[in-house]
Amino acid sequence: MSVRNRTEAYDLSLFDTHPLTVEVGGRPEPKPSQKKQPRSNVIELPQRELDKNRRTHSHSFKAVGVVMVLTLMLTIVGSVVFNQVQLNELTTQISQAEKDLAEQQSVHTQLQMKANSNMTLSDVEAYAQEELGMKKTGKSQVTYITLTEGDQGTVVQPGGEESLLDRVWSFLQGLLE
Repeated sequence: MSVRNRTEAYDLSLFDTHPLTVEVGGRPEPKPSQKKQPRSNVIELPQRELDKNRRTHSHSFKAVGVVMVLTLMLTIVGSVVFNQVQLNELTTQISQAEKDLAEQQSVHTQLQMKANSNMTLSDVEAYAQEELGMKKTGKSQVTYITLTEGDQGTVVQPGGEESLLDRVWSFLQGLLE
């Protein structure tokens, strides 16, 4: 068996250099025309598929919803972070103010103690005698007063008319008797 006999099942005409010519005795001759139907690149879809493709897609609405939710979440996270930063700054300011207050109270206490130590009673007497020309009280400056009459008390309020409070008080006393 030769090699030529083994290729019977294969269509070798597909490998020809020119599809419309056949070589006969070394020169090309036109191939007998076979009626080929032209192949169309148009694919026809059923009407149901066309209607499905024409409809608006709900996934675009889903995408808008997802974007809005993500924006909302980002806004919430941003405001929480911003509020935490503000809270941290205010806490720092309060701590600093409390520290300053404690320092000022300490300075006040020190100054108060220093002022108290400088202003003893003997220092006040010395200042009054030297600077103001004052002197201690003597027997010549004392005047005695005697009252021969007994102690007396006088009523300042006129006794004519009772006030509203007196009337209420007397009414309550009358109920209790």
